[in-house]
Amino acid sequence: MRILVVDDSATMRNLTARTLKELGYQSNVLCECPLEALELLKKDEFDLILLDWHMPKMNGLDMLRHVRTSMQKSIPVIMLTVEQAKENVALAIKSGADDYIIKPLQKQVLLSKITRIKDKIEFANKAQAA
Repeated sequence: MRILVVDDSATMRNLTARTLKELGYQSNVLCECPLEALELLKKDEFDLILLDWHMPKMNGLDMLRHVRTSMQKSIPVIMLTVEQAKENVALAIKSGADDYIIKPLQKQVLLSKITRIKDKIEFANKAQAA
């Protein structure tokens, strides 16, 4: 599984990458800027995006909306952010996020969210093949 991590904090990117590796996900690409991530998405394939909300130049919610509308990509996106207001969680889901994790990152929470997304993809692939 190839995962794109987008977070302006180097500490958070490195923590997320280390946690993913501990969970067995080795093929991770780290970006500090949503604009850089969008360029990567134009030329590369990813199985999942872990996306922070608060970043300079473009926030994570705007990047999510761009991916869903302009790029028409169905790649799963998990928002990984300190933003915990219920209305913002709902807004992210309405904008196309597949799931939501409130920082600080907890390994078991991340594992369960990734597993849920993998199961959903597997189910859709089986249904499509039938």
